[in-house]
Amino acid sequence: MDRLAQLVVLARGAETQLTDVQQRLRELGWAYDDLITEVGSGARRLPGADPN
Repeated sequence: MDRLAQLVVLARGAETQLTDVQQRLRELGWAYDDLITEVGSGARRLPGADPN
């Protein structure tokens, strides 16, 4: 969430920064999507999650 909050603040900056921030937000979204897929398939567990 810290990364998301930082990107929201940056998005309110100059227009020239907007494209970079949009790309970073897309990449962050893809990373979360990959994480959800891996957790759902059992390929990865969240820290502190019960392995059963």
